[in-house]
Amino acid sequence: MSKRIRHISSLKKESGLTMTSRNDPSCPDPLRPSDRARRVILPLICMVSLLMWPLPVGSAGPANESVALKVRVVDAAGREPIAGAEISARFLGDFQGADRIQLSTAADGCCDVSILQPQPLYVSVYVQADGYVPVKAQWSNTDDPSVHEVVPQSFEFPLEKGTSIGGIVKNKKDEPIAGAKVSISLRGREGRIRYYVEHSVKTGADGKWRSDTMPRKLDGLFMGIEHPEYGPTDMWISSAPHLKHKLRDFSAVTILDDGVTVTGLVYDHQGEPIEKALLMTGRSGYFSRIARTDRHGRFEFKHCKFEPLYLSAQAPGKSPAVRRLRVYGSLLNGTKAIGTS
Repeated sequence: MSKRIRHISSLKKESGLTMTSRNDPSCPDPLRPSDRARRVILPLICMVSLLMWPLPVGSAGPANESVALKVRVVDAAGREPIAGAEISARFLGDFQGADRIQLSTAADGCCDVSILQPQPLYVSVYVQADGYVPVKAQWSNTDDPSVHEVVPQSFEFPLEKGTSIGGIVKNKKDEPIAGAKVSISLRGREGRIRYYVEHSVKTGADGKWRSDTMPRKLDGLFMGIEHPEYGPTDMWISSAPHLKHKLRDFSAVTILDDGVTVTGLVYDHQGEPIEKALLMTGRSGYFSRIARTDRHGRFEFKHCKFEPLYLSAQAPGKSPAVRRLRVYGSLLNGTKAIGTS
């Protein structure tokens, strides 16, 4: 009985309800049987009616209005409209509706992008077309007047013709590696319209790869190369300027080694192995590899790089764990404990 009283007391404090007892003179007279019946049965009838004839979904509130942003895509040199350009609009903020739209331009190089109102926190429009450098424009709608940007009624995207880079991927035996994934990233830093190159290509049977959507300047270019049977590698071209010329004449050679195998265990603080724990390499989520533990809590990553390796582990009902491993030899046995939430 005491537990029930304490529960009601705490509920009273949390909900702000006022309660009276039968002995309180301010308490109204007890309900008559007929009144009590009406007050019980009528709400039940209403509840049944709602279950049988539910309100329309749209009755919860008016839908967000929208305005049209007229996008026009043209060739930067000749100013001719580009038909079939792919438009990807993304929205971030507190609103009702889709958070992204996929469109393509008509013969006049135009299409209308519906922008929800009030304007979302961030509006970004990504444009790409065959043979051109992809670009992105973004508008921010924040409380800070210095960065409050209203999306215009129309906006033109002049696209530059793409330039080409390429190379070849080999192993230590000087053999070409087919099927290697070359991930390319280059983002401009200035202006409303910025270069936004984010794509990957595969090497052919001869180990060669090529990309034809690069801007004239390669400053800020990042490349990551990986293959299931070899250790991955990555590089910033700004830190290796001699590679720019080799990429331009397709003579850049990247050597992938076998890497090392990293194994270990995932267990809880009671020393029990955790099955199906998810492990991920890296810190940023980009170019990450994943693995799951077996019933003994064991995991394995093959072909890792000879450098510090960051591993994160997570499992249902457990707090995640992160560990930095220093990879020296051909095999590293690491252990990782995951705590309780």
